[in-house]
Amino acid sequence: MRHTGITTFCALAVSLLCVLAWPSGAGALSVITEVESVVSETYLLNLTGQFSTAYTQVDAAHSVSAVTAFTDSTLAGVDIVYLRRDVDTSSQAEALRNFVVAGGRLIVANDHTQTFSRVATEFGIAYGGGLTLGDRTATVVSPGRPIVTGAGGPVARFTGLGTNDGLTGTNPDFEALAIWEPGENSLGYIPLGAGDIACLTDISTFHDAYLGEADNQALWTNLFDLSTQPNGVIPEPGTLAAALMGLVAVGRYLRKRTRAI
Repeated sequence: MRHTGITTFCALAVSLLCVLAWPSGAGALSVITEVESVVSETYLLNLTGQFSTAYTQVDAAHSVSAVTAFTDSTLAGVDIVYLRRDVDTSSQAEALRNFVVAGGRLIVANDHTQTFSRVATEFGIAYGGGLTLGDRTATVVSPGRPIVTGAGGPVARFTGLGTNDGLTGTNPDFEALAIWEPGENSLGYIPLGAGDIACLTDISTFHDAYLGEADNQALWTNLFDLSTQPNGVIPEPGTLAAALMGLVAVGRYLRKRTRAI
């Protein structure tokens, strides 16, 4: 009987640990982006890009909506922010920081000559104002890291057209995950609190004409997969505490039951 009790306890413990290890980023997510007004840019993830393959994929798997400004209240319950342009005020940048620290993912979708000055200042990144035209290929230099691995599979190379050529990071946690040939940073990554930030230098990678090239599709899918976040396999404190308390309670019960027998 004692052996049976111990076996039961171990089985329950394993079951609880399996639940705790389940990625918190799995399943449908809430994705939000500011309203874009450039109707011709149909490949962007925005409300005017509803006919692009990239948008259709995300819209089918997740809940996509838009806001006109970022605040703590508009970001409540949101999982991912796909930012296509700089914010208008420093308070919006601060709200985005709060969002990331709490576990959200911010995708800074830069392209061409934008500098994202307020967002860059808030998070310790910098974009140059230069533009490199022509088809380009980026090579991943930090395989296995978030964004270049995930539900879409590993990313080794991706392509683009007309890239911003000045991505750098003053944030000590900034990491260049990939570089354009011949050498500028093409994809940056910053873990922050329970969340993270992905810094892009070109969005042509996800245009219908490029999405099928190299590992472009895998990169797009991974951007919207939170299971590889710093907190991707770590349960919320309340969940962990409840699970541990459950294990203790089961152990005490079986201990008393064994003594009674």
